[in-house]
Amino acid sequence: MATSLPVGAATTATMPPFAQLPTWCQLVVARTGCAPSTTGEIATSLAQPVLPIPLRTFNLQLYGGSGPTSVEDNGQANCEGYEPVITKSNWVPCSYGQRTSRRVIVVTGDSEAESWIPAFDVWGQQNGFRIVMLAFEGCPPWYYNLPASNKYSHWSTCLVMWRHKVATYLASTHPVAVVATGMRDVAQGTSVATTSTAALVTAMRSFFTTAVPAGTIGIALTNYPWFFSNPQLPMTCAEVHATSLSQCNGTIANNVDAAYRSAFLQIGNLHLPHTVVVDTLPLFCNITTTQCPTVGSNAFLYIDSHHVSTVWSWHVGRALSKLLAPILSTPAS
Repeated sequence: MATSLPVGAATTATMPPFAQLPTWCQLVVARTGCAPSTTGEIATSLAQPVLPIPLRTFNLQLYGGSGPTSVEDNGQANCEGYEPVITKSNWVPCSYGQRTSRRVIVVTGDSEAESWIPAFDVWGQQNGFRIVMLAFEGCPPWYYNLPASNKYSHWSTCLVMWRHKVATYLASTHPVAVVATGMRDVAQGTSVATTSTAALVTAMRSFFTTAVPAGTIGIALTNYPWFFSNPQLPMTCAEVHATSLSQCNGTIANNVDAAYRSAFLQIGNLHLPHTVVVDTLPLFCNITTTQCPTVGSNAFLYIDSHHVSTVWSWHVGRALSKLLAPILSTPAS
């Protein structure tokens, strides 16, 4: 059987050192050995039949989310960008990774960006980067106007105050890289997408050419699958179909926002200076079969219909490091 995460890995008081995390070869069920490539290892893991045993549960609160404790955020306060935080003159964003390092990478966006923090935390510790989180729930980083029907009442604060705060921080710190990702407006509470692919491309390009300082690498993480079309949450589905988890799978066609993904790929094709698009889809879906499981290696990939779990974020930290290695000239762990 596969080696699971250490018992202490998912506690709220500890963040396991990178060396203590299992490799992909340890995470998958051994059959004929572990594929050497990142894509092969992930595809092998996603394809494994998961035993109907109590599955690992997780909580986005470990790195922010709703109501983090000071222990969970390393004693740091005000880690998310809500209105009370934005108006504070002494607001300081929270740091992860190697927190004493002068090499800074900023991860910015909405709660989707926040869900990547565990992976970047592990990666930052391994490669000597301080990871700064600039996250505002419901506020994607791209420069387009959110609809007034956005489910969060502070959407106007996102459009003006928060984006100004992020741009000011980036201009004053000049980080090594800015990693940006976020959900499209249709996933933020509106019933119909109000921003076209062309408008999304313009908005993304504006962010990378305006907010990201010259000399800083801009990294766009593509959107991962969302399960809004399924009336059951992934975890609920797994409980109902514990012995036939494939019934809970999504597909690339049905669970990945095609218009949004197209915008990311178009940004990549523009070859903007110092801007790279990192495709995260292979971390969640088997590209060959187009299946997007909600459970892999006895772990939920999501905590709800549209947020990556802390444990899965840890799991793909090694794979993410291989994607980032050629961009940031770091070792592929």
